[in-house]
Amino acid sequence: MTRRVSDPGQPSLLEWQPAKVVKRFAAELIRAASLRAKLCRGLKLTLKECGMTRAEVAKGMSDYLGETITPGALNTYVSESMDDRIVNAVRFIAFVAVTGDPRPLNALLEELGLVVIERKYLPWIEVGMLREQQDKLGRDIDSARRRATSGVARD
Repeated sequence: MTRRVSDPGQPSLLEWQPAKVVKRFAAELIRAASLRAKLCRGLKLTLKECGMTRAEVAKGMSDYLGETITPGALNTYVSESMDDRIVNAVRFIAFVAVTGDPRPLNALLEELGLVVIERKYLPWIEVGMLREQQDKLGRDIDSARRRATSGVARD
């Protein structure tokens, strides 16, 4: 009997991981005493990892919004010591749009028990919710069938 040599290009079923539906920072990377500081850390990490310079991000935000955003403004937004300066909601959305990184949004939303997911996953969430209803209906039918066969009426 000959032993099959595995193809290095063939992924192992044991190593398969499902797609990360919710993109978020590791908790220890953005842990902070305040929500504002958490946001600053998330923005700073995104800038570090997005593959663009701050000038490029600022230019992209400027183009997105039709107003001038400077790299200095980005520096202010990521500075935890600038208590009186925080990114406004419109610029925050432009930042997420330009970097393509929803993690700063999720960092804030997790405080409310909410998350951002890509629209393409919505039908799958609906499938899961419908499946839960289907399972409950199946349990209710089984319960009614047991009562019917035992002759016990429901109160």
